[in-house]
Amino acid sequence: MDSPSDVQIPKLRCSPFHQSLGADPIGSAACYDAFLCVEVPLPWQRDISMNEPFASMCEAPSAAIRGGDGRRWRPQGLVPDSIASGEGAEGASLVQLTAWESTPAAVTGDPGAGRLRRTDWRVEPAQVLDLSRALVGGSPDALAHFESYRVPTSSTAFYLCTHGQRDVCCGSMGMDLLTRLSGRGPSELDFTQNSPEVITGADVELRRCSHTGGHRFAATGISMPDGYAWAHLDVDVVRAVTQRSVHPSELAFHCRGSSLIPAGPSQVADRYGLCEVGWDWADARRSVELLGFERRTLATDLRITGFLADGERRAFEVRVAVAAHVPQITCGVIAEPEYKVEPVWMVEGAREVATHAR
Repeated sequence: MDSPSDVQIPKLRCSPFHQSLGADPIGSAACYDAFLCVEVPLPWQRDISMNEPFASMCEAPSAAIRGGDGRRWRPQGLVPDSIASGEGAEGASLVQLTAWESTPAAVTGDPGAGRLRRTDWRVEPAQVLDLSRALVGGSPDALAHFESYRVPTSSTAFYLCTHGQRDVCCGSMGMDLLTRLSGRGPSELDFTQNSPEVITGADVELRRCSHTGGHRFAATGISMPDGYAWAHLDVDVVRAVTQRSVHPSELAFHCRGSSLIPAGPSQVADRYGLCEVGWDWADARRSVELLGFERRTLATDLRITGFLADGERRAFEVRVAVAAHVPQITCGVIAEPEYKVEPVWMVEGAREVATHAR
């Protein structure tokens, strides 16, 4: 073995390295109860929670903000869209704020997580923090003050991470994908504007967003309102996801999991249901029950139940196991050997189980 002074550790980028491993990204999506998406002018800090209004709402850096009702809100920055937002009374651009929230089980009558409910406002810059606090704090009286600022928007959206200050892979690969989606060259594309029609030709809002987690999966994005996180995106995958033009089983290897379901085996079981049922599963409320766990191998048995919109229930018992462990490298220059690894999850066995009709 060479002496430490002779060891040469090559510089690598995390996303191409991860792709070269052929590792399934499922189970890697962070889990939240709601998303607080706010237009934040560029440039952004390395972590969006260090920018306002988020910096005044949490101890930055922070991946989540704890709400007054206990929910975990994901702070998400959006590149401002000055055309859509218009101007306020003082001539300053209005700020769009979007909340994506899971409907409480008390309202639906079904347990678990389902598609997110969207609400949008456009307010003066000085009002952004108060509105954000009213939302996250769960204060109906404070939120009622902003009722007149609500605006109609697209019911679906795709948030594409282009947060270069966080990671080079996200910045370069995200921006390259945005360029390709637009069909124009970098010099022709105004990256501060949004063009929903360039994605699908339908009413799907494409937004440049801050880090979604997991830059080793760049280009990354989140589809709304189903809340699924996606990995190693290209033009065809984004269009297929937003149009739902192919069966989700064809996109499985790009699916990191639902942001509404805990990471790891639960997301693996959920994706199994998605691939078995189809896109109706993504719109259903789903609940996960732990049936068994083997400490030595990490094998996990779960039952996942989906409450579909037409009243049907589908349930699957899924055994999730670790297929392998792969390196999780540092992106760019490193000074010493790396030993951090992460599991690659797999379905070891599954069966559909009967459920009682609603």
